[in-house]
Order: sequence, then C-alpha cells, then structure tokens
Amino acid sequence: MTAPFKGRRFLVTGATGLLGSNLARELLKNGAQVLALIRKQSVHPLLEGLDLAYIYGDIRIPSTYESHLENLDGVFHTAGRVSYSSRDQAYLTQLHVDGTQSLIERLHEFPHTRLVYTSSTAAIGIPEPGQIGTEESPFLPQYQKNPYMSTKNQGETLVRDFAQQGGNAVIVNPATIIGAGDMHMNMGRLITAIAQQRIHHLPPGKNSFVSVKNCVTGHLLAYENAQPGQRYILAQSDLSYCDLAHILDKIKVSKHIRPIPYSPKMFWPIKIFAWLADHLGHRNLSSHLIDISFRDRCFSSQKAQSELGWRPSQPIEEAVQEAIDFYKAQLLW
Repeated sequence: MTAPFKGRRFLVTGATGLLGSNLARELLKNGAQVLALIRKQSVHPLLEGLDLAYIYGDIRIPSTYESHLENLDGVFHTAGRVSYSSRDQAYLTQLHVDGTQSLIERLHEFPHTRLVYTSSTAAIGIPEPGQIGTEESPFLPQYQKNPYMSTKNQGETLVRDFAQQGGNAVIVNPATIIGAGDMHMNMGRLITAIAQQRIHHLPPGKNSFVSVKNCVTGHLLAYENAQPGQRYILAQSDLSYCDLAHILDKIKVSKHIRPIPYSPKMFWPIKIFAWLADHLGHRNLSSHLIDISFRDRCFSSQKAQSELGWRPSQPIEEAVQEAIDFYKAQLLW
C-alpha cells in the first residue's frame, strides 16, 4: 500500500472489532488522524498506547457522533455483529440497517467525505451448487430469513442507494476474516474447539477466508481507487472446515487433529437440534448456521484485484497463527 494518508482525517466505526482495530492501527501507521467510535470505555489491546481520539457513542444514536463528522476525509463503517441467531434479529436490524441509515443521512451534508462500508460476502448470499459467487450474484429470497445475511444485505442496499443519489460511497465485501484482534471470538470459538479437540466432526461445507491484514489493505485501496456505488469482494482462500483443521495441525497448535465431516444425511437432524437450541437461548448455534455450514460459500475477488489492485500478500496459515497467538495473549484460548 503506497497511498499517502498523512494529514488525512478518518472516522472508524466499530474500532473495537477485529477489522476496525486493525484498520485504525494501519491508518495511524500511515500518518492519518483517526477518530474511533466505540460503545464502551475500554481500549482494544491492539490500540493501547496509540495516538487516536475516542468517541464514546453508538452508531444507532446519531447524537453521540454527528458533531464529529465535519472535516473528515473518510468514514470506514466497520461496526457490525456476526450472529445467525433468530433471537438477535431485532438487534441486527437496528445495528446494520437503522444505524447505517442514520450515518448516511448525516453524510449527505458532507459530499466530499468518502464512506467505505464494510459489508460481507454474507450479504451476497450463497452461490448455487458448483458456482463461485461474484459481485453480480443475486441475493436469493430464501436468505431473507437469515438474520445476519438479510440485515447486511439491507444495509448494503442503503449504501448503494446513497451512492446512486450522488453520495461518495463504496462497498467492500470481505469473506470470513481471520487474524489477531478477534476479541469477540467470531472464528475463535471454532478454531479453539478444533485445536483443543473438543469437537471431532465438522460440517462438510467450504468457505472463503481472508486474513485481517489483507482485508485492511483492501479497505484502504477501496478508499483510494473504488468507483462510487460499486462493491468489491475480498476473498483469498477457499477452505473446507477440515482444511482449517489441517492448517492447525500443520502449524503444530495441537497434535493429531483428525476431525471428519458430518455425512450430508445428518443435515436435517442437526438442523432441527440447532433450531431448538436457538429458540431455547443458545446464540452460538442456529438452524441458519447449519444451513451455511453444510454448503460451499466460495467467492471470487477478481474485481478487487483488477480494479483496486488488491493483491493478498499474507498467507492464511500465517493469519491463523497470529489469531492463535492473540487468543493466548488475551487469555481467550
């Protein structure tokens, strides 16, 4: 990344998240001034001791941040929550849809401020069997019932409409992100469960992954080079969940990890069990999560590579190792 950021001023929402913390850190490293919108008065471990300004507020409550929107070169809107639980539907709608709408309404007043919206490949949906997802893949009606996928898609639609009205906004669709900084253990629960051999069977599906460092680079390139209103997928490695286990074995996190995939005939019994668990209050297991875990969700980043100049340089194995080191350092392991 060679673009100069010295003297530029940015707001990063969701700065205590995996992506937001790494993004704020990289902006500072490149000479930018950074305002970090966070909900709690707690510093993310990756941001401790760094020279950035904190705004204690909530993306859903504009009065807590709107006075800070003047004289910004850009806003990186990374705030979000990964959850496939139906019990979180209302909260996800408030955060991904209502919060994004509130931010957009205020940015109408600042046409020179570029908005880089962090969406997700989940907002694109699940490709048809044997297909690779692209920016043009349709979001099929059946995914409207999936709380995370549908709310991220709705938020993205708001940003696209804003751009069509003349707003200076671009959209980035990361695949599943892995790396240091995941305090919420979005991938950490699965990684630690595999490494500690607490699970011996894994879903048969496949997923696209991206290291958080490569994802940050993609966001900075989107700010510099993206066309308004366009979406860009950031995906570097397609892995099955057993492939992920083999990576953990290869980097010697734990010896003799040999999980095997569930048989497809187990799909419905597991889905019914997950549905019951979700409705009984178990937010880490849901029928929506089983749906995506038994499917192949692979995506192409060709557009980001050709139009943004994105070249993922960090191997995914290195990102997994950095994630594990972070979990251990923060006593999350």
